[in-house]
Amino acid sequence: VAAATQVFKDKGYHATSVNDIIDAAQIARGTFYLYFTSKRDVFAELSTTFLSLIRNSVRKISLDPTDGEPLAQMRANFRRVMNTVLEHGDLATIMLRGDAGDAEARAHMAPFYDQVIDLIGQAVRVGRILGIARDCDVEVIAVAALAGGGGDSGPSIPPTPTVPDFPPPPTP
Repeated sequence: VAAATQVFKDKGYHATSVNDIIDAAQIARGTFYLYFTSKRDVFAELSTTFLSLIRNSVRKISLDPTDGEPLAQMRANFRRVMNTVLEHGDLATIMLRGDAGDAEARAHMAPFYDQVIDLIGQAVRVGRILGIARDCDVEVIAVAALAGGGGDSGPSIPPTPTVPDFPPPPTP
């Protein structure tokens, strides 16, 4: 899996072949097929792993005053998600690189993006319920947040090791 991660990161989904993964892993073809049926299976495992890492970095927002303000908890969630992305930069690059020109890669990425958009949408809905997010089209905000890294090559992953604390919001 580590070799496949590096090859997908370096070449992208479409340009990667099973032979590339086998060569990078220095394993026999039969060994590869003991664990996976195709590069699609490897890619699906990487996608599942990355999404699980992101999900595990998010904490439920508590209304208990001892847990802090909900807005501070949401900011902490954002920092944890961004730190997870930065800590797993190779996976993030693969998942967010924007192989969008290739229909096969888009088809394999669609479930991942749908799940991330759903996670972001859930966070926005919670923010609205708690009164810390404005009324908005949740799906548009979620898609925009996911695409926020920008450009045709997809979101860029900065080399910074951690995400700094946010300054407090301005007072009206």
